Amino acid sequence: MIQNKKIDQKRPKCRGRIVGYPFFFIAIAMLFLNIHPVFGADESSGGVKKAGVIFNIAADRRVEKIGGVVQPEPLDQYLARLFTALSEQIQTLDEKVVRLQEDVSELKKHQEKDA
Repeated sequence: MIQNKKIDQKRPKCRGRIVGYPFFFIAIAMLFLNIHPVFGADESSGGVKKAGVIFNIAADRRVEKIGGVVQPEPLDQYLARLFTALSEQIQTLDEKVVRLQEDVSELKKHQEKDA
């Protein structure tokens, strides 16, 4: 005759600990480390979306993949690019000023001849 033994099938006690403790520690770490998760950030928060990531950079700053990491171009390269463009614009303006001065001097000569 087989006796019916009631088999005690309890859940392991560690299951609640496995789920609960990491969540608890992450919540405490966020409080003490001043971590603020951002959900649904968009461009209206002041960032610029490039390569699927929102960066807090100028709109004309390039985003490069350096060492497998997508990041803005270094500040020195960005400023060098801006200053070279600015110096080119200043040079073209200088050339225009020189041409205008020549035109004015020619007009003065013609005016003196006519007078």
